[in-house]
Amino acid sequence: MARASIRLRLSLWSSAVLLLGLALFGIGIWITLDRHLESGIDERLVQKARGLRTVLEVEEVKTDLRQAQIELAEFAAEVPDGSLIQMVNSKGEVLLPSKGEPFFPLDWMAEDSGPRTVTAKGRAFRIFVSRIFYEGQSYTALVATPLE
Repeated sequence: MARASIRLRLSLWSSAVLLLGLALFGIGIWITLDRHLESGIDERLVQKARGLRTVLEVEEVKTDLRQAQIELAEFAAEVPDGSLIQMVNSKGEVLLPSKGEPFFPLDWMAEDSGPRTVTAKGRAFRIFVSRIFYEGQSYTALVATPLE
């Protein structure tokens, strides 16, 4: 069998090196973009959790559970994905959602953790659980956004 010409071998070798370089570059860009987008989502989740504390402060909600539910529901109605915000007080009373069942299991709110990705009802979500302390009361908030 005749050997391939040097021109053909160099072309194949340089094509393989170029393909490998482009693949590594593409993987690097994909990982960087994924992390950047995820950090943007996480920052918006943290801002929503801070917004819940601001509502408690501005509206001076102290012990009136019904008033707290009304004010927090107004906030949730104004923010994107507000239907995916849940909040309970230290007694386990659900403040958000004020009507209906919570979208996520309440036991997910037991651990105060950084943002994480979960699957609920067949869909992927990024969630953030935060403890909020205001006027001697403790609240737990879960904020989420879909990853679709």
